[in-house]
Amino acid sequence: PWDSETCVLHMDEYVGLSPSDPRSFRHYLNTHLFGPLVARGRGLDPGVVRLIRGDASDTEAEAARYAELVRSNPPDVVQGGIGEGNAHVAFNDPPAARFDDPKLVKIVELAPEAKQQQLNEGHYAEVSAIPPALTLTVPALTRFRAADGREHVVGYWSCVAPGERKATAVEKMVLGEVSEKVPASILRTLPDAALFLDRASAQRLLTRIEGIDWSPVL
Repeated sequence: PWDSETCVLHMDEYVGLSPSDPRSFRHYLNTHLFGPLVARGRGLDPGVVRLIRGDASDTEAEAARYAELVRSNPPDVVQGGIGEGNAHVAFNDPPAARFDDPKLVKIVELAPEAKQQQLNEGHYAEVSAIPPALTLTVPALTRFRAADGREHVVGYWSCVAPGERKATAVEKMVLGEVSEKVPASILRTLPDAALFLDRASAQRLLTRIEGIDWSPVL
């Protein structure tokens, strides 16, 4: 239900980009998700969708504001993906990714692998143009102490990782050690997480995991 009891948050936003900039995540969400919902008659309460203000004049203050939103509205469901190569979640790239990060939202410089992904996807023409970002941390997306003092664990994590460029990250995430070197591996510690792949992103698993008949799903 998209009503006043619901709070929709998102994972990250580039510093300095306005919501009208096609490279901003706010622009993408408003164009491809929230706008179509309204067009189909699914009215959205103005208080439901809370987006990161990447173009706020005080970035540290914006990080604090959004962290309080997360703490007061701990996520029950997370829909996300993973980064190419280093399997980041949101913009939590090694070596800065921390499973015990004391912050819920922080300002980060994208790692080289994350910047290369932005180039590969055509969002930027050169590395020097890629700005820092505000990102929810690993605890914010998995488990943390909420505003009521109790530990909150995300109820369901839906991870979608299609495409050949994700194959190496998927292999590390599923078959490697649970480690901050592979941030997405933390999903294996959650009570309910699902990983959705296509044949291209699953190719390395197909050659390494024996005894599974993959034909019903591929």
